[in-house]
Amino acid sequence: MFDNSDSAVSLLKDLIAIPSVNPTDKEVIEGIYGDDSIAEYISHWFRKRSLDVEIQNVSDGCHNVVVHIPGKNRNKCTVFCAHMDTVDIENMKIDPFDPKEIDGRIFGRGSCDDKASLSAMMVAFHAIADNQAPENDLVFLASGGEEFNMRGAEYFINNNSYNIDGVIVGEPTNLRLISAHKGGIRQEIITRGVSAHSSTPELGVNPIYKMAKIINLIEDYSNQLMNSAPHPLLKTETIVCSIVNAGKLSNTIPDECRSVVDWRIHPGKKEKACKEKLYNFLKMNTDADFEFGKTIFTSPMETASDNCMVRKMLKENWKYVSQESPEGATYGTDGSKFYLNNIPAVVIGPGDIAQAHTKDEFVEITQIEKAIEIYKSYISNL
Repeated sequence: MFDNSDSAVSLLKDLIAIPSVNPTDKEVIEGIYGDDSIAEYISHWFRKRSLDVEIQNVSDGCHNVVVHIPGKNRNKCTVFCAHMDTVDIENMKIDPFDPKEIDGRIFGRGSCDDKASLSAMMVAFHAIADNQAPENDLVFLASGGEEFNMRGAEYFINNNSYNIDGVIVGEPTNLRLISAHKGGIRQEIITRGVSAHSSTPELGVNPIYKMAKIINLIEDYSNQLMNSAPHPLLKTETIVCSIVNAGKLSNTIPDECRSVVDWRIHPGKKEKACKEKLYNFLKMNTDADFEFGKTIFTSPMETASDNCMVRKMLKENWKYVSQESPEGATYGTDGSKFYLNNIPAVVIGPGDIAQAHTKDEFVEITQIEKAIEIYKSYISNL
């Protein structure tokens, strides 16, 4: 059915070789940043195979590629979603964009997160399109922006006319079915001071000392969360201080200190309520003045274990992975955007999340091959 270019391994190598690093909040998007080139490659790959393709321009350097296979029943639509962007390449010990096949593994940036799922879904879609029309509408979404703010998935949800009743999100799960994952609040905290020469500290006010009090309280808050009631699939919530920035000169007291805390929250939690709870906790327990800066919020996700999509996917997956019930994940996915719009979503894909974002990122080829069969089998039994 396929020529060599349809091989998932060949396709994955092509995708890795196309840099698609998420530009986060960079003002100028050039070089290895942005997904323009990979979006063009994917759209060309599908058009070459006579499939209906749309490129959505989400923002500079961020696109979606949407592929539609009409079904016999146009009142239901299943979406398969995998993201095109990767994290940055700093400190990688392998060439990030020169894919290597070694001992049954493919190495390179994005090999695991998330181009293995991307290539597996692409090959599965082509295989299905070569046969008769599926029962329901099928959409493949190659999304942009997942590694920063999941802007691509959000844009797709707000700009489509499909009757979506379920979403399969491809992420590295070792082919295990995930039905719930935590959300995240990345909250910037700012303390202000008065700059002075370090030899006369009495003339200044050191914002680092204020921030030290805040950081100690974040550790206290973390301990409270770790001792709270666990979620059945997600254990307890966590919070950490992940960034602290202040000062430029060793002999100068800075006038400002900024930190970022990363709080991983359970399904059902909302951004405003969590921010208020954290702010009030800090305010009640320190005399240090502070303020909240920029917030990045990603929603949790949870689909009931008795949802028909969960049951069907477990059944199809059983041929490859022994799993009685769905599991949870600590990381976030595009599935959260669908969850916010009351659309059931599950997460399943090739690769181990422990390899995502690493200096020698890789994926097992056998997992890619199994993922293709799982996706095809699920589609065939909709």
